[in-house]
Amino acid sequence: MKETFGQRLARLRKEKGLTQEEIADKIGISPQAVSKWENDVSSPDISIIISLSDILGVTTDELLGKEVINPEVVDENEKKEVKEGIHITEDGVTINAEDGSVNLNLNGLEKQKTRSKFLTLIQALEGGLFLLALVAYIVMGIFWTDQTMGWKMGWLVFFLPIIIISLIDAIVTRKIHHFAYPIAVTFTYLLLGFLGGYLGFNGWGVYWFLFITIPAFYAIVSPIDHYFGNK
Repeated sequence: MKETFGQRLARLRKEKGLTQEEIADKIGISPQAVSKWENDVSSPDISIIISLSDILGVTTDELLGKEVINPEVVDENEKKEVKEGIHITEDGVTINAEDGSVNLNLNGLEKQKTRSKFLTLIQALEGGLFLLALVAYIVMGIFWTDQTMGWKMGWLVFFLPIIIISLIDAIVTRKIHHFAYPIAVTFTYLLLGFLGGYLGFNGWGVYWFLFITIPAFYAIVSPIDHYFGNK
């Protein structure tokens, strides 16, 4: 139950070791007036509130029942907040302080650096693979027994760098949908189509169903990636 003004006045007076008569004498009023205040029959004027607070050795806020903030409690709360730390983002800097010391958790920054190095490596590998694909295309065009076939289907090697890079990315990031499955399907279909004409079987009309597997692929791997991404 919340303490009334009269109850608070009586408590503070008793803690100070004063009687109603002594309070009345100091202010210059009758003891009955003090009794009415403590019984919540009436309330003192603002000017008397100031005098009462001076006599009782408290602030007017404390006398009126306003919440008084203990500086020691505030200090402890501030220390607790600092101790718990400032968490910015998962990939950012986490600041923790214990016993007055500040430790920087650079885990997020290390992840960013690792990712940056990985992207640089991937770009270098991609450039090297495309260079090899160009060399392979020229060699196939020149040295294939049926040279028209070498130039005709040799350009398919340019699909391989994309497929290989996307496969590496899918493995490293553990996200299956990063694999360039539509490119892989297109490469397979074209390869079977060209080889079918070269070897004497119809590869163009038979393997079109491979493209139907593209939406099925993403329908299967998307929930898997989402599940493991949340974990």
